Amino acid sequence: MSELKDKLNQLFKLQMIDNEILENVRHLKRLEAEDSQTHKQYLDLKVVHEKLDKEIQPIVDRADDIKADNVKHIEKKKDCEDRLFNGDTDPRDLQYLQKEREQYINLIKKNEDELVRLMVKVDSVNIKKLEIEEKLNELEPQYKQEMGDRDSTRSELTDRVDELKKERKKFNSFEDKSLLGLYQKLQRENDGVALATLNDGVCEGCFVEVSKSTLTRMEEDEGIVRCPHCSRILVEPERAHIDS
Repeated sequence: MSELKDKLNQLFKLQMIDNEILENVRHLKRLEAEDSQTHKQYLDLKVVHEKLDKEIQPIVDRADDIKADNVKHIEKKKDCEDRLFNGDTDPRDLQYLQKEREQYINLIKKNEDELVRLMVKVDSVNIKKLEIEEKLNELEPQYKQEMGDRDSTRSELTDRVDELKKERKKFNSFEDKSLLGLYQKLQRENDGVALATLNDGVCEGCFVEVSKSTLTRMEEDEGIVRCPHCSRILVEPERAHIDS
């Protein structure tokens, strides 16, 4: 094999590695962007569940405050009643104590009514939460399966990209920097395909038949031959085998 043929063969191997890296990276990006119906529905339900948790918390906090107030009102009411029914209380204070007791009774009643109203709201939100939790429980097995499959695929792709990058480092010693520069330029311009094989006189890069003169140059091994249509470097199929 001539020196040029050997270089082209190395570049073709490099191209296969580069393209596999590119495809795996694209697959990883698609994997992150894709959302199955189950995945989307599960996450949407989780968001709604979290919103309901946030919605219910101020209601519960308000109910706790009211209960704490009522404890104080009940204690003060009891104190009024103790003084009202204490024979030692000055009769002149009885009317005042009775009014104060009624005030606490009204406050307690008002708070109890407010508590009932708040508990109705809490029950309503809890019913919604239970409905969502039931749906989440139904979706969870499939959701976990999909997430497991996605994690497994992501891990496999990442490991393969790491392997390919290590393999690619072997080409750091490629000495013909001019040819390597041409390869990199054509790779950028042609979606990763800088070198293309010929199949029955057709360029596998652009799928256009090349001229007889191009075929003759290939047969006579006249240096680097490029497709006149897409400018890719042309190589013979037998040179383009990864194990050659």
